[in-house]
Amino acid sequence: MQEHRERGRVAGLNEELAAAGPPDPELLVRLGGLYRSAGRLPESLAVLERARAVAPSEVDVSVELGLTSSGLEQWADAILAFREALALDPEL
Repeated sequence: MQEHRERGRVAGLNEELAAAGPPDPELLVRLGGLYRSAGRLPESLAVLERARAVAPSEVDVSVELGLTSSGLEQWADAILAFREALALDPEL
């Protein structure tokens, strides 16, 4: 229960930071991961798509997109995201 509240607090802080200034891909990826781990998959996908628009060659964006798409059972999108991640970093 305490961990769930802490994740919610951290997500709230990240939301504020993400809205406060120019998009920061690292922050957006972190927020997307927090949403995913909290089961808020549509929010995760939206934030990660924003991160992809800002930093299309960032491997962490592709990995998180793959994980979130898998959670949403969007298998084709998940495979595409994981393939993009491997193309960016073949040693994953």
